Amino acid sequence: MSLALPDGWGLIALDTVDSTNAEAMRRVRGGLAGPFWVWAQAQSSGRGRQGKPWVSEPGNLYCTAVLTVDLRPQVWTQLSFVAGLAVYDAAALCLEQAAEPWRLALKWPNDLLLNGRKVSGILLESTMVPDADPALAIGIGLNVQHSPAEAPPPYRATHIAAVVSEIGVETVFECLTRTFAEWQRVWDSGAGFAGIRDAWTQRAHGMGQEVSVNLPDERLAGRFSALDEDGAMILELESGAVRRILVGDVFLAEEDHAAGEGAEG
Repeated sequence: MSLALPDGWGLIALDTVDSTNAEAMRRVRGGLAGPFWVWAQAQSSGRGRQGKPWVSEPGNLYCTAVLTVDLRPQVWTQLSFVAGLAVYDAAALCLEQAAEPWRLALKWPNDLLLNGRKVSGILLESTMVPDADPALAIGIGLNVQHSPAEAPPPYRATHIAAVVSEIGVETVFECLTRTFAEWQRVWDSGAGFAGIRDAWTQRAHGMGQEVSVNLPDERLAGRFSALDEDGAMILELESGAVRRILVGDVFLAEEDHAAGEGAEG
């Protein structure tokens, strides 16, 4: 299979793997340095955030970008926003010929929504290698041909082919490798994160609106007012206090209400 990748990037293409992130880390520990992509037709043990399983049947996109980074963790975590913009733009390119209406939005911290439903997720993991800079794996799952079974709102998912049927995984992957390289250049190892943050904010789901945030040990409600210089969510609480959120599940007020109604039914 011949794919056009941006200059300087390698590719490991596989039929099936446990997880593209796991395979990427094995390659790094075996001496392979980034940048390179790991792409698999299917995963047997795909993972999402917080260890959640990621359904990984053939027909969708499962890939990991690997970079060698001589940066502080607070800087390289910005790459989740770089990846989010890349996935957004790649999906937009693939949807250009759609006859059906569509809209995309980025959901903090690292999901892509298509017509209000989740279509993609991103998982960052790092590893240390002796006598070398840390390696960062940016795992991306994008629903192209199918999506998980129906779930109650706001957890519903969808797929690209639900809107535009004439699309293949190879085309989506090529678009993604190109848009990722473009946004990585804008990011410029953190020097350009202000531009990344502005671009992400313009595409954000719920920015400036009332949201609820489920944290590991509490639940908050307030207005999603901004991203800070590290990409954390700035949440203005009803009390007037401001909280800086580093991790959590975020829902618009109406989505959260719909989820409650679904749970009661």
